[in-house]
Amino acid sequence: GEGANARSPLGCTIWTLSGESVAANTRDDADLSVDELGQWRMLDDAAFSTMPPPRVGHAQAAIDNTVYVFGGRDAVAVGDGGLNDMWAFHANEGRWEKRDMNTPPHARSYHAMCAADEAKTLYTFGGCGESGRLADLWATDTRASSWEELPAAPIRGRGGPCLFTSPDGKTVMVVAGFAGEETNDVALFDRVAGKWRSTELESLRKRSVAAHFYDPCSRRCMIFGGEVDPSNIGHAGAGDFASDMVSFDLDGNLLAPPSVTGTPAGSAEARGWGAMAASAASGRTVAVMFGGLAGNDENPKRLDDTWALVVR
Repeated sequence: GEGANARSPLGCTIWTLSGESVAANTRDDADLSVDELGQWRMLDDAAFSTMPPPRVGHAQAAIDNTVYVFGGRDAVAVGDGGLNDMWAFHANEGRWEKRDMNTPPHARSYHAMCAADEAKTLYTFGGCGESGRLADLWATDTRASSWEELPAAPIRGRGGPCLFTSPDGKTVMVVAGFAGEETNDVALFDRVAGKWRSTELESLRKRSVAAHFYDPCSRRCMIFGGEVDPSNIGHAGAGDFASDMVSFDLDGNLLAPPSVTGTPAGSAEARGWGAMAASAASGRTVAVMFGGLAGNDENPKRLDDTWALVVR
């Protein structure tokens, strides 16, 4: 299994760019895989004239028929080998494009990125930079070629946050993350007013690196699991993980937990370091989760399972 990677939906297709298969190490290649009709297929690197170099801890999001990949790192130690490049995969054309961006964010890994579909805007938040954990927010209109730095969040810098935005891009919400410890705070940014507000949710179990997605049909922000206690040996091990589903609205209110059923054992294995992507059609949303990290320090386990969640 590959932890610390990301996946994005394009219609009924899920795309994933490989991350790590050995703790904190990049793979020798940057495989692009696609899940169509329940079947994974790895695309041949030789088919692309250019593509992103291998990396871990990157973030990606999709708008229309394009997947955008930003940052990550190509070295073992957090803070080393940081990247701040932007790549776009044009699915309809089957090609990668390196986007030359003006005023890019500082290099980072284990940050988050989300897409405001209607506004054609990407947001990226936080992560681990050369000087430490970050709490900065950046935006880019995908029709332009520059990043804009927005006011930093009034919370501790962190890696592994959950990041959501409204389809119109007017609201951005950060939930939890690792700031030297797991957290359960929520910070909301009003893009029109240019202001943040934050709160701590005592009823939310502290966590980081949780799989998450925005459901446009119910207008809910959904989180699955995450790391709730860090490993004692860092990236070489595995801490403690959750397997709960948590739901928010974009005002930062914790909603009643959704009912989840399925097989086997009713739900997916507890994990962190995975990611989810969602696609909505005909009034319902289907989210897909792949891989992640489970187990413990004695037996860390990288997962390669795929789960689909139908949100009703």
